[in-house]
Amino acid sequence: MDINSIGTDSSKPTHKHFFFSCPDDPAETLAVIIPEQLHASYGMYTWPCAPVLAWYLWSQRPELVGKHIIELGAGTSLPGVVAAKCGANVTLSDCSRFTKCLKIVEQVL
Repeated sequence: MDINSIGTDSSKPTHKHFFFSCPDDPAETLAVIIPEQLHASYGMYTWPCAPVLAWYLWSQRPELVGKHIIELGAGTSLPGVVAAKCGANVTLSDCSRFTKCLKIVEQVL
């Protein structure tokens, strides 16, 4: 999904679907659905670097089990959600003005 497919109504929420798999074991997969809403603060926008970092974390998943990770400025929290689903103890943080971000992410986890 690119930014053009979201539409022009920035108040209407959308969801991005991310799928992670392992070529060596097709049964080992992870699907994450991230709610997203474009607005002036961009607190609920999945930046293009987030899927790249999330994919890297997925590729390192055996090393994440039991690790303590903090995601600063988490926003939609895709990397943090992936790390948590891979067994890490994750703390998500964001600006105190963006409480909606972390409340929505609680639903994803």
